[in-house]
Amino acid sequence: VNVLGIIVVEAGAAITRGQNIQSDANACAIPQIAASGDTPAGISAGIALDDALAEGDVIRILRGV
Repeated sequence: VNVLGIIVVEAGAAITRGQNIQSDANACAIPQIAASGDTPAGISAGIALDDALAEGDVIRILRGV
């Protein structure tokens, strides 16, 4: 289990460097979903250190900040 530091993850969608990241139902990294109405915001897993152009790209995230 990784709690702090830089880790490599698989993207589940396009991601821009600097975005907050959460995991999707397949445990892939996606941009954090903002709160909307009765739906709470997604739980942040870290900050993207690289761009992901599409699902399946492998990127680094900074975890635990």
